[in-house]
Amino acid sequence: MSLSLLSQLIKSFNDGISFEFIDANKEELCSIIGSVKAMYLPCPKWIKLPVDKDLLCIGDLHGDFNSLLKIFSALFKNQEVNKNLIVIFLGDYVDRGEYSLQTFLGVVLFKHIYGPSVHMLAGNHEIYKYFQYYNADFWEEYIDENIRKNILELIEYLPMLISSANIMMVHGGLPIIDSMDFLNNLLRTDKTNNLLYFIENYEEQIRIFTWGDYCENLSDYNRSIFQGRPAFMKNYFVDAMKTYDSSILVRGHQPGVKGALFDNSLITLLTSSIYSSFGNIPGKLTLLIKRDKEKRYNFERKIVYKFEDHESQYEILDIDYF
Repeated sequence: MSLSLLSQLIKSFNDGISFEFIDANKEELCSIIGSVKAMYLPCPKWIKLPVDKDLLCIGDLHGDFNSLLKIFSALFKNQEVNKNLIVIFLGDYVDRGEYSLQTFLGVVLFKHIYGPSVHMLAGNHEIYKYFQYYNADFWEEYIDENIRKNILELIEYLPMLISSANIMMVHGGLPIIDSMDFLNNLLRTDKTNNLLYFIENYEEQIRIFTWGDYCENLSDYNRSIFQGRPAFMKNYFVDAMKTYDSSILVRGHQPGVKGALFDNSLITLLTSSIYSSFGNIPGKLTLLIKRDKEKRYNFERKIVYKFEDHESQYEILDIDYF
């Protein structure tokens, strides 16, 4: 059902009638959103992935359904998702672009089809309910109330961070683990493990996970602080990474530092066309992490930046070349 609905959503988008399609199929779509919530109900806020899988990390999409379609086209064509690849969306599916609802639903349907081979992080634009901001296009426009309700319920159970061996994936920043209580709750698996609980008990940490900025200099740091965003220099980043026993952080959120920072230990991805010209590396960026450095993927790609460590090879890819 999900694959058929996703195919129909894509066709309706290409035909210019995607809003009408969503309205006509809202009951089925709500049911699928609920099913994806059920997938995440038993999951902790920190999901640990198998260490032997390759990873494809997708940055902020911000309502850019065309970019999402390029990713789908590459993955469906070669059925990579069902083999050795796990796809991680780093959050911020909504706002900025014209097609927030289509983009969010597209990712949800993709998750429903491929289950544990696809994961969704919550970004700051998903948790508007708790941390409000200006120009919240998606949340301030008309959305069917039942769809809105189901989306909000799903967001409550999306993870805050995902890891695989020495690699951490978040939307914004990593708060330092400063207590066993915080660590134990990140790893807790029960149905009360929702976002509301973490807002009530760890509001500042959730703000860092979703809103955190990283800065190379004092000028950028002061700008982020002035904008009300948690901001950190390299020394905090290094200290935080030690508390997670990790060496690479992959995240989205911050267009100005898109690309590689801090000696390749911080990778920032934005996949929306809105931010194509921003940052240290231009383009609509994704990151392919290969555990088998000799493995080749069949989808066409252009590597815009590449590095490796003793465990993995990292290829930053521009989806315009998928």
